[in-house]
Amino acid sequence: TTESVGKYSSSEQFDVVKKLLPESVSVAFVEMLPDIKDFKLAKKFYEFAIDNNIQVQHILYSFEDLRLFIQAIKSKIIPNKNLQVLYVLGRYSKNFQSKTEDLNKFIQEHKSIISFIEWGVCAFGKAETDCLMKSYSLGGNARVGFENNFKNADGTIADTNAERVSEIVTLRKSIL
Repeated sequence: TTESVGKYSSSEQFDVVKKLLPESVSVAFVEMLPDIKDFKLAKKFYEFAIDNNIQVQHILYSFEDLRLFIQAIKSKIIPNKNLQVLYVLGRYSKNFQSKTEDLNKFIQEHKSIISFIEWGVCAFGKAETDCLMKSYSLGGNARVGFENNFKNADGTIADTNAERVSEIVTLRKSIL
């Protein structure tokens, strides 16, 4: 995953994918396509991924990222095949704290324009669990882990990443 670190160029990220040929890769969309006017490398990357059966999860940090992603699909920069997105909640909010309402704008656009695309959520901060449960209740998936939050739903600090994952799995079963 690139996680929008801003350290590696699009071509460097593409080189890593070409060398590793992973089964899947999580890519900060704005890093792979920083400029909609210069999309040749991004188009090659996405075509390479399809040709080599690499599942790409497009990380979208903002509603603006989602709009750009939709434009890239319409412009055929991203092939309309086997698409998957991850909506990141709380990344650009004060103190990296998400709210369940952060998902509403993404979902409204998702349902009306790109409902055929598999989607999921990751969320920063103490509302992570609530945000992930909302994602599941709306038909989405969840990505959970210490990169976003160390606390369980009851406010205790998880001892391990596995503890966070286990809690989410247990809670998911209760709502499905």
